[in-house]
Amino acid sequence: MSGGCVSHQTIQNIIFAMKNPNKILSYLSGRFSFDVLWCKAHGKWESFYFCITDVITKKVVYDDMFDVESADNLDKFFKEISQYLPEEKHITVDLDKKYKASLKKYGFKRQLCLKHAPKAIKTNLNNIMKSYKKKGRKINKKDKKTIEDEKQKIIEMILTKDLKAVDEKFNDLMSNFDSLHPCIQKLMIK
Repeated sequence: MSGGCVSHQTIQNIIFAMKNPNKILSYLSGRFSFDVLWCKAHGKWESFYFCITDVITKKVVYDDMFDVESADNLDKFFKEISQYLPEEKHITVDLDKKYKASLKKYGFKRQLCLKHAPKAIKTNLNNIMKSYKKKGRKINKKDKKTIEDEKQKIIEMILTKDLKAVDEKFNDLMSNFDSLHPCIQKLMIK
């Protein structure tokens, strides 16, 4: 979940030392992180550890083990925990499409972790550019350079840790919105 490498054996020891069902924390910030870890249990690599943590208190909110990482098991997991969560809730997850339906169903506002956000930006922009070309519009070498430079500005803004600098970069992009390439404009709107 954060920093450093932890061996699979350590993770296995932690998981098997836990007693479920977990006691749900009395204070929840509404800001969560979720991940699924493929792990070895009973001598075989066929278990999946689902874990949601509160990013403010840095405590595990709920966890469970499943034989399969499936949409059905994700739904079971979020159904179990949803009754204890605040109405407004944000969750940081990776790009796995399996999460989308359950997170939407249980009212989570999905955000990408900083590791996956640049990849999502690149993927979205590539899709936007393909659509732009399908509509008969051209993207020449100069446009490609402009798009790449503007994309990098967006990625740098997202990865900037200083919130004041983020605001400045965002305001700069928005004040020059009309001069951005149409593909970047569509990305910014999305």
